[in-house]
Order: sequence, then structure tokens, then C-alpha cells
Amino acid sequence: MKKLPFKYFFRFFLPIIIVVLGIIIYIHTQKQENNSNLIIESLKEHGNLVENLIEKYLINKNYKAIDSIIKTTFSNSNSFIIVLSDSERVIYSTDDLEKKELFRLKEKLKQIIKFARNVENFEFNEMQDVNSIYFKSIQENKQKKGYLFITKINRSYSEINNQLINNILVGIIASLILAFFLAFLFSARVSRSLKKFVEASQSVSAGNFNVQVELPSRDDFYFLAANFNEMSEKLKRLFDFLSKQKEELNSVISSIQEGLLVIDKNDIIVLSNYSMNRILEKENLEGNKYGDFIKNSRLWQLINKTRDKKKSNRCELQIGQDFYLCTADLMESKEEVILIFFNITEAKKLEIVKKDFITNVSHELRTPLTSIKGFIETLMDEIDDDYKQYLNIINNNTRRLILIVEDLLTLSELENKDTQLIITEVNLPELIKSISVIFEQKLKEKQIILVHNFEDDIPLVQADAFRLEQLMINLIDNAIKYSQNGKIEVRLSKDSGNVLIEVKDTGVGIPKEHHSRIFERFYTVDRSHSRKTGGTGLGLSIVKHIVQAHNGEISIESEIGKGTSFIVKIPEIHSSAEEEAENNPQIFN
Repeated sequence: MKKLPFKYFFRFFLPIIIVVLGIIIYIHTQKQENNSNLIIESLKEHGNLVENLIEKYLINKNYKAIDSIIKTTFSNSNSFIIVLSDSERVIYSTDDLEKKELFRLKEKLKQIIKFARNVENFEFNEMQDVNSIYFKSIQENKQKKGYLFITKINRSYSEINNQLINNILVGIIASLILAFFLAFLFSARVSRSLKKFVEASQSVSAGNFNVQVELPSRDDFYFLAANFNEMSEKLKRLFDFLSKQKEELNSVISSIQEGLLVIDKNDIIVLSNYSMNRILEKENLEGNKYGDFIKNSRLWQLINKTRDKKKSNRCELQIGQDFYLCTADLMESKEEVILIFFNITEAKKLEIVKKDFITNVSHELRTPLTSIKGFIETLMDEIDDDYKQYLNIINNNTRRLILIVEDLLTLSELENKDTQLIITEVNLPELIKSISVIFEQKLKEKQIILVHNFEDDIPLVQADAFRLEQLMINLIDNAIKYSQNGKIEVRLSKDSGNVLIEVKDTGVGIPKEHHSRIFERFYTVDRSHSRKTGGTGLGLSIVKHIVQAHNGEISIESEIGKGTSFIVKIPEIHSSAEEEAENNPQIFN
């Protein structure tokens, strides 16, 4: 692990350097001030000594004696002495100063004398840059007899500054050494601690949650280590919990007998179970497109419909030799579609057997029933009136049986995959108007008004005209059967490439619990009413199959006592599921 950069530690140790430099400057200043005080005191003592020696000679104006005494006594002194008479004439002056310095001192002396002339017992001392100055007026009985001026040469400020700079440099060097040393110690300590954290975090990221960070000292890193250890323990518990849940989920998914697929928004399989692998006879389905294994256009339609409408859907499809009911649900958070495949092969076989049986029976019954109906009509003309009521009953039931047989044959034909629609361009308004004529007598008998409500510019649709006629006849006939003294409205409207056909009545209505089963064959809401009206229970089932054959949709809206609306959506342009798959080859690529 790399050492931590020193710049991070200078932020901490910079105050140490500043404090050390401050101490150096403070000590130097105090020392300089003490030296100044000592020099002033020394200069005062020196001045008092000179004054005591020359005072009587100055009073007596024995100036030669003053000159002799000062030269004899202070010849080796480093002081500069000037003695002035009461008339401010120089009596004695030290001659060993440079002219420039001497001129400066005399100028200073002139300034001091100006103040001293009118002040009794004037005494003055000053610490200058280079010199220490002492000045005193000598007097007797308040009469000035002369002046004493002493100056002592100090070290130059440059020497003082040099000493200060040297001291500061020494302090800086010492501080830097100390800072580097402390920074190195701190960096090494932090690096060791962080190295442990890095190693521990790498272990945790690799899945080892048992790692612990141990630090000897109780500092910030110690508490950080404690928090890290607590975090790793919580992660371990959470990871164990999630692992257990995942194992349980995998066990549940594996034990599901139905096939399971989860498909993402790119049609990639992200999850499958063992049953699905067995259905497709493939392993490792995850990561591949579902179209690589299931080439079925109905499944593609189901998935797209679920994504578009964001609700559950289902359809029947065939995989290999088996039949499955496939349900699709959308997980909106991940945009994934969950598919569950229920094996309905046995039920489908029974259904096929039943359909085949019904179809065969219907075919077998058609001829005898037609014959019976013909003989009944012949007898109706020859039999006595007393027996005609019995023949009417036989005739009505025969007619009902013939209608059931015809509807069964129609339904069987629609359910047959080999049945092909005869697609032409159909004018729906004209088709509906032509069909309405058929029901004029029934409408008149039940006092029902049939209303056409068509939008302008209804486009031609590509459809099977005969099947659409069957669809409309069943819907209108169904509305007439369950209405009395009301109104039936047929609406046509456009809807984004589709045409909506709505047949709305004001009849008895259908309870909501029957809506999901209303399109099943032979299913009737009110059996007594169905028998009374002669219904077969197959009309709406035929309608549903015709709509599905045209890739359309049908829905119901009903309210008890207010009527029922059947809404059919037919695409303007017809295309089979196989054609849609051909137009969208990406589902298999």
C-alpha cells in the first residue's frame, strides 16, 4: 500500500511550525528588551561616575582638569563622551568616531539641549538603532554649570537581524525536522491501519465476512475498526439470510411442475426452472433469446400484448407434441415478463375428442333432422287441426335442434386450424344496414328500435365478409332476445388502425360474475330464458372465434337492469399470426 502523502499531514503539523517560530521571535524580543534595559542602566551608572568626577571641576570651570580626568579614567572605554559648558561650548569630546557618526551625534545633541535649556535637572536616556544615549544637565543651586552627553556604541541592527534570522532558520529547520519526523510516524501508523482496512475490505468484497480489523490503540481508527467489524458481522448475517432465501426460492422454483421462464426487455431468458428445461429438452437456457427455443408466433403475440397493456394475459400454444396454457405477467420495475407453462395436453386431447364427437354427431344429425323437418311440414298440410299443436311442438324443437347442429358445425369449422378466411375489402356500414333488414319482424314484434350510429369516413376493412355477417347477426339477435320495448344501437368508430363495432342494448343486463365465461360454448346466464327464446348457447362463442380469426378483440360492458354493450375491435388491415411473425423475424433471431 502506498504511503499517505505528507501534504495531508502538514495541514496538521503546520501549527507546530508556527508556534515554534512564534516562541523564537518572542524569546528574541524579550532578550533584546532585557539587553536594552541593561545597557541603559549601565550607561546611567557610567554617566553618574563621570558626573561625580567632573562636577566640581565643571562648577569651578577647570576645564583642563576635566579633559585630563576623562582621558585618564575612560581611555579604554567604548563610550563616547561630550562635556559642554554652561554656554554650550564643547569642553571635552571623544575623537575616535567617524565624521559621519560624530555629525549625527552632535545633531542629536543639539536637539536634546533645546529641551534641556529650560528644564531643571534634565536627564535623558534613549536606546537607538546603533547607540545608547545618556544626557544630563549639571547644575548648582539651580544654575546650569554644564552638560554631560554619553553615548555607547551598540551592535548594529543588521547584526541583531542576522541573529534573529539565524535563530528563525534554526527554528524552521528544527520544526521541519520535527514535523517530518512526526509526519513520518503518523503516516506510517495511518498507513498500517489503512492497510488493514484495505485488506479487510478486499476480503469482504471477495465474500469472506468473517474478517475482523484488530487495532492496538483506542483512537479514531480503533472506533472505525469497531464499526467496520460490526458492519461486516451485519453483512454476514444479511448475506446468510439472503443466501438461505435464495436457496429456498431456487428449491421452490425447481419443484414447480409447470415450466417457468423470465424474459427481459431484450427477449433474453434470465431465469428458467428444471421443468422448462425438460419441456424444451434443453439445458442452460439463461442468456439466450427465447425465440431460439420456442418458435411460436402466439407466444410472441402474448409477450408483446403483456408489455403493451401491462397486465396479465394468457393463451394456448403447442410445443412439440404437447399443449400448454401459457400465462404472462409483467414485472414493471425490471421490465421483465414472467411466463408459466401449464401442461394441458390431456385436457386438450379430451377437448379434441369432444369436439370431434360433437362434429361427427352434428354431421350425422343434420340429414335426419332435415328429413324430419320436411315430413313435419308435409303433415302440417294434411293432419287435422286437433293434432297440429303437437306437430308445432315437434317442428319447433326440430328447428331448435337444427340451429344447434348448424352452430356446432360453424364453431367446429372456426376452430379448425385449416380453415382459411376469405379476405376481401368490406364496407361495414353497408354490411350492417343489409343485415338489419333481417330483424325487422322481430324488432317490430318486441317493439324495439334499431339505431345506426356511424362515424364519417369509416374505412374499408380487410376481412371475411361472410364471417362478419355471422358476427353481426349473432350480436344483434342476442341483443333482441334479451331486450323488450327498448333500443338497440349499433355504433361504428375509428381507433388507431382499427374499427370499433359496438352493439348496445337496453335489456336486462348480465351480472359481472358471468362476464369471464359468457363466451364459452353452451354457457347461458339464464337457462330458462334461453329455452324460452330458443337460444343455443353457442352464438357468443362463435362471435369470439370470428373476432380471434381476424386478430381482433372483444369485450363486454354490462349493468343489471340497464343493458349490455359488446365492443369488437377489428384491424383495418388483416394479418395472421404467422404473417406477423414473418414481418418480425427478430423474435427468432
